[in-house]
Amino acid sequence: MKQLYSFDRHRKGVHDLQACGEFVISASRDRKTFLWSSTDGTMLQQLESPLKEKFGRLCHIRTCRRIPHAPVTTLAVAEATPSQGSFVSIWTSEDSSLNARQSKQRNVPLAVSPMSSMRVLREPITCLRVAGAGDLLAAASAEGHIVLLKLLRGPKTGLEKVWTTESFIPSWNFPLHTLPVTAIDFSGPGDFLFSASADSSISALATNAVPTTELVTLIGVIGVLLTFLIGLLVNL
Repeated sequence: MKQLYSFDRHRKGVHDLQACGEFVISASRDRKTFLWSSTDGTMLQQLESPLKEKFGRLCHIRTCRRIPHAPVTTLAVAEATPSQGSFVSIWTSEDSSLNARQSKQRNVPLAVSPMSSMRVLREPITCLRVAGAGDLLAAASAEGHIVLLKLLRGPKTGLEKVWTTESFIPSWNFPLHTLPVTAIDFSGPGDFLFSASADSSISALATNAVPTTELVTLIGVIGVLLTFLIGLLVNL
């Protein structure tokens, strides 16, 4: 085994890396994310957070994952903001492969750009994974929360929130972990989702059995109403 090359564009610690066939994605604490050739280390494109204009320069891409079985190059990009929570964006390329243009003209940058964005967590995102079938995504936060997302394919690629442990009212939250989630992953096509945390626990979820976000919210509302009614009865 021998070292082929070194990619030295980052100026601070690299916290995320994924090899995606002909290219590699890397994200760093220097708030820079690069797509580069896995063959020779040539830098293909630097991804810039589209949230910077809205939320300020401290917005940065935390992690990226390629979505399999897509007709064009499609990336899921997790981005963190200083005060507005975390977002997952879908980026696509007009090319069928990341090096299509490079084969025509070596120095032409790739047209990978954001198509849609969704706020998925209130706290900093720590992990992002895509199921093997490519239609489910999962993200996790520093507060122990998990969110399950569905990829919407078609003319306008986007995301739909399927299930989350976060409630729109913070006091109704039920995180799976008490400390930051350090790793998440799907099994096979996405039937099961596993999460690990700094609290030393590992959780397993059956993705086809989780309740919808609307049902979780309804249960929370019913719980609050019952608590209120019981309080009234006690005070009568």
